[in-house]
Amino acid sequence: MFKGLSMILLLIIATPVIFLTGCSRDNGNTLKIYYTFSPQVSQYIAGVCKEFEAAHPGIKVKAESASGDYYIKLQTMMAGGTAPDVIFMQNKSLADYKDRGVLLNLSPYIEKDGYDLGDICRLGFEEGGIKTGEVYGIPVTGTAEVLIYNKDLFDKAGLKYPDQTWTRKDMLEAARKLTQDTNGDGRIDQYGISIMPGWWPQDIAWIWADGGNVFNKDLSKCVVNNAKARETIQFMVDLSNKYKVTPKGVTGSEVSSVSELFKNDRLGMYAGLPYQALSDFSTVRNLNWDIALMPKSNRGQRVVRYTGECWTVYAGSKHPKEAWEMVKYLSSPRTAKGLAELNMIPARMSVLKSTAFIKEKTPFKEEKIVEALSNARAVPSLMHVEELGSIWGRGIEAVLLGRDTVAGALAAMEKEINGVLAK
Repeated sequence: MFKGLSMILLLIIATPVIFLTGCSRDNGNTLKIYYTFSPQVSQYIAGVCKEFEAAHPGIKVKAESASGDYYIKLQTMMAGGTAPDVIFMQNKSLADYKDRGVLLNLSPYIEKDGYDLGDICRLGFEEGGIKTGEVYGIPVTGTAEVLIYNKDLFDKAGLKYPDQTWTRKDMLEAARKLTQDTNGDGRIDQYGISIMPGWWPQDIAWIWADGGNVFNKDLSKCVVNNAKARETIQFMVDLSNKYKVTPKGVTGSEVSSVSELFKNDRLGMYAGLPYQALSDFSTVRNLNWDIALMPKSNRGQRVVRYTGECWTVYAGSKHPKEAWEMVKYLSSPRTAKGLAELNMIPARMSVLKSTAFIKEKTPFKEEKIVEALSNARAVPSLMHVEELGSIWGRGIEAVLLGRDTVAGALAAMEKEINGVLAK
């Protein structure tokens, strides 16, 4: 992860620095903003920054759109005391960065301005994991998991489309019919569903839906070695190892990921966050797809994960008041509407439920994304999240490769994760 660190440091101190906006000299009242988006959305945010400059004479904005090792670059800048004033950050990182003392508590600014948070999805704040009543980030995007499905493949298999009555049993039955060797060479060419365990933010929601838990209430201990969690993980592993309806790896030289499989009409169901469907699948000609709710567990519960991003202010900013004004501007309904029109998923509920997001001419049902929020839970925000994720991934991989049982892997994972949480 630290490849190119010397180059990052060089870029931080070198002049001139190339930014998307703000070409004037620093007059002592210049805000630096740091974010990562697609090129199209980055261009939109750059335009918002220019609008902010025009509305706030005397404040200049230098906006940097970064890609690749985004958080490594951010941490390097923080370590050197050169971090941007306004930072785009995933909600689940807030607690970690807050505990490092590098984020500004926005609560005093919110209270002074009477800033209304009521229109912003509450799950975005819950995902931040800060329970003191303090606010360290204003959620700007966010979504729950949904089921994206290929209507043409369902039609060819004679299957009814997924609906709100679906359980995992229904999903499995459909996935088995959708999984096919289409050219008769003895290899699977078309898969039923994309679910593959091994990433804990995804897997945890499946466990929740079965009534199990991964952590205790105060997140001080991992408790994943329980019967319900074992049942859930076994089902997810069986999708690949037993039923072979989901790819262990990508198949075919023309694809590089499960999203590519879906775009090439070789995957019946794509389960997960709908960002890529809206931004990428929607641009593929003749790809006939739609959105449904994730299936209920076989116990009848539907629980999905929620995740999103927010705008924060660096604790070391020399211009905290101006940075807060920038955050308000970036988090406004007007800016959210622009994001929605670019197929981003805004955290502002009024915009999410409007025609800016639920578009009349699209063939897919964006309203299902809104509906999914009613069954969503925020993934816990934890310290050492990358280390915990690595432990989880190694444990599940051992099961997928036949080197361990689900029971053995979860017992080992629980012990190792608790060692990390005790630090």
